[in-house]
Amino acid sequence: LRILYNKLTMLKSTHEVINQSLPLINYNVYKSDKSLQRILEKLLDKSTYNKVTNYLSIYGKTVGSEEMLIHADIAEKNKPILKQYDSYGRRIDIVNYHPSYHILMKNGLTIGSAAYGYNNHYIGSHITRGALIYMENQLEPGHCCPIVMTSAAIPVLKKLSNVLPDIWLNKILIQDYDSSNQPIDLKSSITIGMSMTEKQGGSDVRANTTMAKPLDSTTTQPGKTYTLTGHKWFTSAPMSDGFLTLAQLEGSNSNAPSCFLVPRYLPDGRRNNGFQIAQLKDKCADRSNASSEIEYNNCFAILLSDPGKGVRTIIDMVQSTRMDCALGSSGGMKKALHIAINHANQRLINNKKLTTYPLMLNLLTDLTIESEANTVTSIYISYLYDIYQKSLDNKIDNNSDSSELFRIAVSVAKYYITKRQPNFVFECMEIFGGNGFIEEFPMAKLFRHSPLNSIWEGSGNVISLDILKALKSLPLLMADIKLCYGSNSHLDSYIDKLDNYIAKLLVNED
Repeated sequence: LRILYNKLTMLKSTHEVINQSLPLINYNVYKSDKSLQRILEKLLDKSTYNKVTNYLSIYGKTVGSEEMLIHADIAEKNKPILKQYDSYGRRIDIVNYHPSYHILMKNGLTIGSAAYGYNNHYIGSHITRGALIYMENQLEPGHCCPIVMTSAAIPVLKKLSNVLPDIWLNKILIQDYDSSNQPIDLKSSITIGMSMTEKQGGSDVRANTTMAKPLDSTTTQPGKTYTLTGHKWFTSAPMSDGFLTLAQLEGSNSNAPSCFLVPRYLPDGRRNNGFQIAQLKDKCADRSNASSEIEYNNCFAILLSDPGKGVRTIIDMVQSTRMDCALGSSGGMKKALHIAINHANQRLINNKKLTTYPLMLNLLTDLTIESEANTVTSIYISYLYDIYQKSLDNKIDNNSDSSELFRIAVSVAKYYITKRQPNFVFECMEIFGGNGFIEEFPMAKLFRHSPLNSIWEGSGNVISLDILKALKSLPLLMADIKLCYGSNSHLDSYIDKLDNYIAKLLVNED
């Protein structure tokens, strides 16, 4: 009866599936990106470019492979799960990730998306690292968050080599991924997170109420140990091995926070029981990566900064993550554009490809021009960062202006590029029609993620205020922009107008 029923209910296919574009898979992300290749060729000397382009081409093939794209899709669809207690009721505070997430992390950290710029000392190493995280975001942006924070922690730890044991810097520089939950001396490599904002303050970290009490003495020298009591409203990647955090010193008359390192494990190998994960955030995107609310309940911490100088200590980390926001958004827009062009090159209307119609061609051309501008700008920011870092390491002549130029340039780039991403991705999404709105297609995920880089690491108004604080550095930025003068009459005219506007702005500021 069952066989007869199956035969009776079997339906012949009502149609053949035609005129649906094939997915963009098994392509080389680097070789398909001519704007990335051109800007690298311009910024790097010939021998370095030849070496770097081979390295990036190999990685471009990896991140565009069907295998890695499947892992990216699985990791995004399977959210991390928090386990606060073991079966006996003991507090453990563990976040479990899907195995595909760990494959993505291994892939990114091993190639050097975090540490490459610091492990390689040639002029332009941070440019190469910028290209790596730019491509990494095109694979899957969620797992890039802990990679970005780990990379951003390196310059902070380098400056604190006399405060922390060498193992912290040594392990963060190792290009490997160790997901095990154990003390850092037992791990092959480590990751570092950030834990700064609180409910009542958000970006206004001076409103933080987390208090730090001396554990081993009453002195307040960097390197001393403390216990922290309070909360953090946003702590991403809560399985990191350590967290840079901000807290007020007990008894201080100042509301300026100090900077601390909160390790997951104590120096004697026991778990830091005062670090407690309250819950995970239910985010509209960035789902492969966990973001959490943290309670500090007499949590062990090491003072890193001078008292009240926490923001100054951590500023290098913030500037680096803002650079990566611009790189990430540029990568996200490039991925959306490539998917849209892939579709338009296959989709037929009246037996003609979409790309043959003037309106579609105009739209794709506009999107391509903007995407190329974003790619060039964000990679150029990593060039300015390279100059800044090399001057600190005395690898090039010390440039006293490099820090100020990078600070103003990264703020402008972060503000504009990240704000453009949602509208840009929407335009690419619309090219698909109804398919673009369906979660099974890649555009929905790209669109959900598109506002994130603008919101995190300083939203628009916060970045605007930072630009105002650095207003006197605008002439440095204009001098850099004027290096393009003479290449195009329209651009020259725009530069002149911008120069006049900034001159008037600075006069009014004075």
